[in-house]
Amino acid sequence: RRGETEFGLKPVLLGAYVKIIGMTNLEEVEPADEPRAYRQQSYPRRVLVASAGSLMHFAMAFVGLIVLFSVFGVPDGERWEVREAPLTFEDGTNAAAGPAGIMQGDTVLSVAGQSALDWDDFVEVVQANAERTVAVVIARDGIEQTFQVTIGTNSETGTGRIGIGPRSVYETTGFFGAFGNGAKLFVDMSWESVTGMWNIFSNVGQLVDRVFS
Repeated sequence: RRGETEFGLKPVLLGAYVKIIGMTNLEEVEPADEPRAYRQQSYPRRVLVASAGSLMHFAMAFVGLIVLFSVFGVPDGERWEVREAPLTFEDGTNAAAGPAGIMQGDTVLSVAGQSALDWDDFVEVVQANAERTVAVVIARDGIEQTFQVTIGTNSETGTGRIGIGPRSVYETTGFFGAFGNGAKLFVDMSWESVTGMWNIFSNVGQLVDRVFS
């Protein structure tokens, strides 16, 4: 107990609640406490109490976004690096990138003289150069290196394959950057939630049809 408030910790930590005197008109309250009962408070104060739990969910989401940007980072949609470059494919045939010297963590800058910073561009160039030896420029520890790689052929599609698996490059920001990015994403996600709810209730006929069909 702290002051007039009694706190409790339950053995199963699956939720929490707050009980305030006079939550309903049927609750018996001591006459001395009646002026302080929930039912006697102004409408704005009662709304604030009733929405406190939901507001805390929004606050937790905002804090979570700040932690995401500042600690874990988010993938840079325009950058990727080598996740794996095996020596052989799953079918046992020799791969191209691994034996040529390309390693996990390398950043592929270009293939056959064409930019490969975007994964889709990289795949397009590789598929179009089956059985050709091309120059692959990579960055490793900040140093550019060039490898001559003979691109293989996918027996099923006839297109080129090189034997590289991608992974996203994650970027973190400082607190202020994370705060700004988190605020922007928070607003965007909140707006999407509002418009999503509006779409549901503005198309009740379609919703009912989908439920029963």
